[in-house]
Amino acid sequence: MLTEQIAVTLAVVEALDALGVPYAIGGSFASALHGVMRATMDADLVADLFLEHVESLAQALGDAFYADAEMMRDAIRRRLDQDYLRRMSVELGVTDLLERVLEEAG
Repeated sequence: MLTEQIAVTLAVVEALDALGVPYAIGGSFASALHGVMRATMDADLVADLFLEHVESLAQALGDAFYADAEMMRDAIRRRLDQDYLRRMSVELGVTDLLERVLEEAG
């Protein structure tokens, strides 16, 4: 394995660990660790990131990476299926609460 890919992956993983954010590593990097080599050497990271983690993660990665906090916030917001949430909020009678949450989330 290449040292640079390991160093980059470890830097991101250390930042996630420091914030207590659960994550999983996949892609050819993880495959190689399990003895199955691939032509590429990329690491795919999936993190259970929430809005409260964004600023700290952006700061932790900021010097070594381009880590745009607003782009992270937008990605987290897009995980929500807002149509489904709105339908369910009507059924449950909590539309006012959902709208307040969405407004506060920006």
